[in-house]
Amino acid sequence: MANIDGSRPHGAHFDVRVGTVLRHDHELFESAYRTVLAGARAAGFSQASLPDFLGIEHGGRLELLGQDEITPDAIDSMVEAELAAMLVRHEGLGEQDTTQLLVTAARVGQHRFAKDVLINCGRECVFCGFALDRSRSGKPSSGLLRASHVKAWRSSSNYERLDISNGIAACPTRDAAFDAGLLGIGTDLSVTISPTLQEAARSNAGVRSVLTSPPFRTKIELPAGAREPSRPYLLWHSAEVFVT
Repeated sequence: MANIDGSRPHGAHFDVRVGTVLRHDHELFESAYRTVLAGARAAGFSQASLPDFLGIEHGGRLELLGQDEITPDAIDSMVEAELAAMLVRHEGLGEQDTTQLLVTAARVGQHRFAKDVLINCGRECVFCGFALDRSRSGKPSSGLLRASHVKAWRSSSNYERLDISNGIAACPTRDAAFDAGLLGIGTDLSVTISPTLQEAARSNAGVRSVLTSPPFRTKIELPAGAREPSRPYLLWHSAEVFVT
């Protein structure tokens, strides 16, 4: 299960073919996942040593988090960059299967990233403290609290795409503002507001309410022991995204 994308150099010979079959049958994938974890638990592997990284060990359906960030253009760019190397590495798989395998690996990786970032941020918006991330049914709702990259997914390496220090959790309005460069985070974790947003706040009460402190914070807040966003990612966002 850990080698579902065939990226591990010492993975079994048929790992990629297994992944190709499971990709097309979600029920079979969920069943296989739970069977593997049940066997691991029986063998003495705890949640700490082998986490339930999809959150479905004890039931429920697989609902991938953070998929809004992986746009069709970003996927196309990733496939173009990595397809040739994957075809060489997995000789015998056709281009279509290899492409789908890349896409599946990216989406599952993004789910793992988003889940870990939400946990790292205490399941609350780092900008204002909004913490209602579950729907009435009790299931996670990515629409109420989002986890996204500081350095954009499409501009990141495979390592950077999974690095939780490249992620923050935010409520939808502030997440969108950060992605658009209207909000920024300094290397001291202070929140910066773009001149464009400041000007809008002067003339629009709705915008002004988003920036009212409290609940809006002048510095992002994280739980004790959490990993802070790394300086290189913050500098990238400041240079490439933030609107000055």
